[in-house]
Amino acid sequence: MASYYPDFVVETANDIFLIETKSDKDLKDTNVKQKQRATLDFVRRINSLDENLRDGKTWAYLLLGETQFYSLKKSGADIEDLANSAKMNESNLSRNLLDLL
Repeated sequence: MASYYPDFVVETANDIFLIETKSDKDLKDTNVKQKQRATLDFVRRINSLDENLRDGKTWAYLLLGETQFYSLKKSGADIEDLANSAKMNESNLSRNLLDLL
């Protein structure tokens, strides 16, 4: 089994964000999509645990491309802005997988 280490882990008062950064050209890469699928499954499993086991925090996976990151940085975005812009979920992944066809 392969190991996965996100680029960043950010903890706020209510959330834990696993943040992955990629160059724009790599966002549609098959390996990146596989990693997304596995990470979303991991996050879903963590969030299904009792709140006490995860300190009442919700886990989320954020995927940021370089253009998106620099645009958010330029606008003075905070972690909540990043999360709203980059949060990945199953519907995002399904929609993005269709782009590969």
